[in-house]
Amino acid sequence: MPSPGNVCAPINIHGIGRSGTTLLQNILAATGHVQVCNETAGMVLCCYRGGEVALLSDDSESTLDHAELPAAIVRAALCTTMPSRKLHWCQKLGGIPNQVVWNMTTTADHNYASLPYPFPYEWYWRAVHDAFPSSKDVLILRDYRDVIISRYRRSRWPATDIASDVAVYFNLLAHPMAKFDHVILFQDLVAQPKATVAGMLTALDVESEQDALRAMEYYAVPSDSRDLAQARAVGFTWQGSHNDLVTDEIKRIVAPAVSRLERRLGVQMVR
Repeated sequence: MPSPGNVCAPINIHGIGRSGTTLLQNILAATGHVQVCNETAGMVLCCYRGGEVALLSDDSESTLDHAELPAAIVRAALCTTMPSRKLHWCQKLGGIPNQVVWNMTTTADHNYASLPYPFPYEWYWRAVHDAFPSSKDVLILRDYRDVIISRYRRSRWPATDIASDVAVYFNLLAHPMAKFDHVILFQDLVAQPKATVAGMLTALDVESEQDALRAMEYYAVPSDSRDLAQARAVGFTWQGSHNDLVTDEIKRIVAPAVSRLERRLGVQMVR
């Protein structure tokens, strides 16, 4: 699926890019019980926004209330494009959703977190909750320094721009409207994969399969700088390069959001 019977109840995978979201998706897929829909945030948010601004014809037999239209369009799009007979389905909603209309940012959003740039936090979570009221949401968190270095090595985007996106996304995750049923720290997944995966599958009500751990045997997204054995040897971290790339300016940008998220979730992300 998604199908009309379970489209309201996906497993939503949250996490900034380069933090392990694809790995979680591959683990769920390896159980054989979960339909993987990959990165759907663009479709979900655009369909939802389209429903909000649509001016429908009166020449219709639809009994759908206009307030129900945004979520109905999202669900119809998912059921049409990615049908499956599997019991569960999952989607990655991680990363900054660039399809969001930025002028929807409200005064409440500004008051919540206007730095490093404003974002429509309330609209995002309202759209997600409205479209998927019965979802199970799993979040994976990785040391932000490794996230920045990993993304920089792959994209060569300015590190300060990457840091700004990380900060905004952490603010999004820390927002009072955010809801997570299970939180995973990347370092725990690396150090104790069997126990961490078992805990996640139990929390998400997915039948546990030994095959799930096979996803740990290969790179979810291939690295251009080191092979899997080399990455395992250092715990999948670039700790030795933290001080070279993660400057005081980057720390200044990200630190408030990291603190906000750690308080919100009761976890320690940076060790």
